[in-house]
Amino acid sequence: MDRSLNAVSSQPRPPARAAAETDTARRLDVQGLRAVAVLLVVAFHSGLPVPGGFVGVDVFFVISGFVITAMLQREWAASGRLNFARFYLRRFKRLAPAFAVVVAITIIVSAFVLSPYGTQRVAATTAVGGVTLIANAMIATTTGGYFDSPAETNPLANIWSLSVEEQFYLIFPTLIALGWWLGIKNKRHRVSAVVCVSVVAIVSFGLTVLGSSGLGPPLLHSAVLGFYSPVVRSWEFAAGALLALVMSRQTPLSKNLAVTAGFCGVVLMSVSAWSITRAMPFPSLWTLLPVAGAALLIVAGMNGTNMVSRTLAMHPMVKLGDWSYSIYLWHWPVIVFAKLIWPSYAWAVLTAAALSFFPAIASYRWVEQPVRSYQQFSRFQFVALVAITAVVPLLLAAGLWEAATTLFWQKDASAIASEELPTGWGSPLCVSKIPVNRRDVKQCQWQTDAPGLPIYLVGDSNAMHFSDAVRNASSALNRPMTALGSDGCPLMDIFLQLKDESDFLTRCRDDYVALINWLTKSPAGLVIIGSISDYWSDQNYRIQDSKTSKNVDPKVNARKVNEGLERTVERLQRAGHAVLLLQTIPQYVEPPYTAAAAHCTGWKAMRGSCPRVFEMPRQFADNLQKASRDGIANVAAKTGSAVLDFRSFFCGEGTCSTRIDGIDMYMPDGFHLNKAGSAELTQTFIDSIKSLKPAVSIHDNQQ
Repeated sequence: MDRSLNAVSSQPRPPARAAAETDTARRLDVQGLRAVAVLLVVAFHSGLPVPGGFVGVDVFFVISGFVITAMLQREWAASGRLNFARFYLRRFKRLAPAFAVVVAITIIVSAFVLSPYGTQRVAATTAVGGVTLIANAMIATTTGGYFDSPAETNPLANIWSLSVEEQFYLIFPTLIALGWWLGIKNKRHRVSAVVCVSVVAIVSFGLTVLGSSGLGPPLLHSAVLGFYSPVVRSWEFAAGALLALVMSRQTPLSKNLAVTAGFCGVVLMSVSAWSITRAMPFPSLWTLLPVAGAALLIVAGMNGTNMVSRTLAMHPMVKLGDWSYSIYLWHWPVIVFAKLIWPSYAWAVLTAAALSFFPAIASYRWVEQPVRSYQQFSRFQFVALVAITAVVPLLLAAGLWEAATTLFWQKDASAIASEELPTGWGSPLCVSKIPVNRRDVKQCQWQTDAPGLPIYLVGDSNAMHFSDAVRNASSALNRPMTALGSDGCPLMDIFLQLKDESDFLTRCRDDYVALINWLTKSPAGLVIIGSISDYWSDQNYRIQDSKTSKNVDPKVNARKVNEGLERTVERLQRAGHAVLLLQTIPQYVEPPYTAAAAHCTGWKAMRGSCPRVFEMPRQFADNLQKASRDGIANVAAKTGSAVLDFRSFFCGEGTCSTRIDGIDMYMPDGFHLNKAGSAELTQTFIDSIKSLKPAVSIHDNQQ
C-alpha cells in the first residue's frame, strides 16, 4: 500500500526534519478546549452543580478525531505515505507510560484502602482491561453503568474512555488510508476519505439513536449499544475527523462567521453542561449538543482572531490542556479513595479533586513529557519500555486479585467464596434495564413443561436474589417458574424521580408497563413480588403517582409507594393471579451495622481483623425498615394477598446475623443474598407456596 499511496501525492516531499516539525503543529485554542473538557469532568465527579459535566469525555472524543486526522493529513501531505509504525509508537509514548504509573499506584493504594470483599477484584479486573485496551468492556461487566453506585467505588472506572479512544486509534487510521487508496485512480482521495468516515459516522449515529430509544434486540443493547461501547461513540470521533478532512481545503472563516461559530459553540457547551443529566439516555440525540459545541469551537479557531478562540488560547488554558490527560487519569482514583477514607466529610471530595492536580502535574513533568519527547529509542529500550508499562500493572493487578480472593492468604476465606450471585440475579436478561417486551424471556424460565400453575418472581434485584430458592421450590412442587427483574426499579404503579433531577426515571416506568402487561397476558399463577425497602424511606427519591403530580416531599414516599403497590396487586388479581408479597430481608446498610465491604479494608485484612459475621439487634433492623414492613403488611391486608416474612429466619433470639447455621447468606453489600443464602430459603418458599390457595380460586373469591 505504501507504493500506491506514494504515487498519489503530487506535492514535493519536504526533508524528514521539516516533516517532523509539521507533525508537531498544534492549535492552542484546541489545547484550551481540552482544558474545558477536563474541567467539566472533574467538576461533575467532584459533585459540583454541573449535572452534565460528564459530556467533557465526548468533547475529548471530538478533539481526538480532529487532532489525529489532522496529524495523519500532515504526514500524507509531507511524505505521500502513512507510517503506521511511527503513528502507533507516538500514541504509545503519549499514553502508555503515564497510564501505567497511575494504574500501578492505584492498585498499590487499593490493596490498603479497598475491600477484598469485591472492590479490590473489580479494580484489579479493570486494570487488566486497561492494559489490554478493553477496560470499557471490563467495567461494563464488573461495575455496571456509568451512573450506578458500584462505579463510585471503582478507582479506575474513568479509564473506560481511554480504551474507547485506543480502539479508535486502531481503526481510524486504516479507515482514512482506505479512503485515500480508493481515490487513487480519480485523484479524489480527500473525497473518498470523507465518504468513508461519513459512512461510519452515519451508521454509528443511527445505532446511537436506536440504542437510546430502546429499540432492537436486548443483547444488541448490552453488548453493542451500551454507554461504554465504541460503536455508539465512533460518530463523535468521526465528527472531529471530518472537520480535519474538510477544513484542510477551506480558507479561514470571516471574522463575523468565526465569532458566530464561537458564540454558538459556547452556548451549546453551556447548555450541555447544565441541561443534560444522568437521568437522560446517553449517548443519544442529546449528545449532539456537546459534539456540535466542540466542533463549532474548533471551526471558530480557524480564524484565530475572535474573542472565544483567543480566550481558549490563553496561557493558563493551554497549560491546563497540556496537563488534561494526566489530570483525567489522576482525579478519579484520588476522589474515590478520599470518599472511602473520609465518607462523612463533604469537603473530602472537593479537596481530593483539587489535590489530584499535583500528582497529575508531576506525572506530566517527569513521566509523560520525557518519554514523549525522547526520540532515539533503540529496539532494546523500546521493548523494555513496553514490558515495564504492561507487565508491572498486570503483575500488580494479578497480585491484588489473588490477595483479595484469599483474604490476603488467610486460611479461612469462606466469606469471600460466598459472593456468587443467585441464578436469576446473575443473568443480564433476568435482571435488566431493558423492558421485558424486548427480552428473551425463555432464558429466565425453568421447568417449562411442569404441569402445575406457573410461578412468576418479579421486582428489582431484591426479588431476584431469591431466584435460587424459588427455582428449587418450583422444581419440588412441579411448577413452571419465571424470574424477571428490573434493575433498580420496583414492580409498582408509581413514577420514580431522583431528588436532584428534573426528569422521571422513564426506564422504570417503561419496565413496569411492559412487565405488568406481560403478566396480565400470561397464564394465571402465583406472582411473587419483592423489592428493596429504600423506595419507602430513601430521601433521594421522589415518588409520584403520575407524571403530573408534584410530590416534592420525600416524607410522602411511603404513602405513594403503598398506593402504587396496592394498584399493582389488584390489577394482577383481576388477571387471575395470586400474589405473594416478600418482606425485605434485614439490611446491613446503616452505621454502626454496615456491611463487610465498608468494614473490611485491605489493611484490616492484612492484620487479620476483618469481621466475617455481621450482626445487629432485631429492633434496629425493624426500625430501619418500619415504613416498608408496615406498608407491605397493610397492602396485603387490603388486597387479601399473602406475605412472606424472613425475620424469624435471620433474626433468631432478637439478633439478626449474616451467617445462619454456618452459611454466609449475604453478598458483601449487606442487602443482597448470595447464591448459597438464596438456596437456604428453599424450604421456606415451599412451605409458603403450598399453603396458598390456587390462583384461580383467589380470583374467583374476589369477584
